[in-house]
Amino acid sequence: MKNSNRFMIALAIACTSPVVNAEDLVFSPRLTTGYMNYQLKQPAFDIFPAASFEANAPVIGVGTTLYWNRLYLDVYGQISAEASDTSSIPILGYEEEFTGDRRDFSLALGYSITDNLSFYAGYKYGKTDTSGSIGGQAKFKEDGYFLGASYGWVIQDKGVISLNIAVANLDGDLGYLTPAIGFASNQTSETQGLSYGISWKSTFDKNWGYTIALDGYQYKFKDLVDERLGAVPGEISEDMLTARVSISYLFD
Repeated sequence: MKNSNRFMIALAIACTSPVVNAEDLVFSPRLTTGYMNYQLKQPAFDIFPAASFEANAPVIGVGTTLYWNRLYLDVYGQISAEASDTSSIPILGYEEEFTGDRRDFSLALGYSITDNLSFYAGYKYGKTDTSGSIGGQAKFKEDGYFLGASYGWVIQDKGVISLNIAVANLDGDLGYLTPAIGFASNQTSETQGLSYGISWKSTFDKNWGYTIALDGYQYKFKDLVDERLGAVPGEISEDMLTARVSISYLFD
């Protein structure tokens, strides 16, 4: 198999995309940059005020893919730049600017069923951490397992277009502290969420390649339980859309 074609295969499996059969061990690290839109929202209910944090910020990430004979292991982590959003409760005369960032990590193990179709399973972790201008804090963390599939098409030996979709079973923990209005809460929740993506992957030469990807997810965390009040109504929605460009290098 030519090196350029083998590298295209390695690119195709990065970020849980399809692979084809290869006898040799391939190691392909990558550096990623991009831009994300992130939204975390919880509507007001009972004694709980509405809460939200929306961030539009650059992201940077690193990852690596190791594969052999239709099996592959992919590791990826990214962090966003700091972003700001304002929270207010007009009836209480409360307004505070929150600044924070977003961190994500994933580990996926996959298997290529055919030259185009692969299935994968893994673990993911994400955390949004913010602090307010007058002492407030808001943190949201989720982690759990996911299962997904991807399908790709080689376009005239120029590159690979890939589609992927995954379902996740996650636990969420949300903590608020707003000293200005004397409010604090710690809640747990869970979700069965959906993530999806599309990407284009190609090569510069036999060792260097690139990926352009658009990825997103939509999670709604339900069954909220407050540590003081017990079960509470409502849900937490978390949405993220990220556009990324990655540069990869092939070691074989």
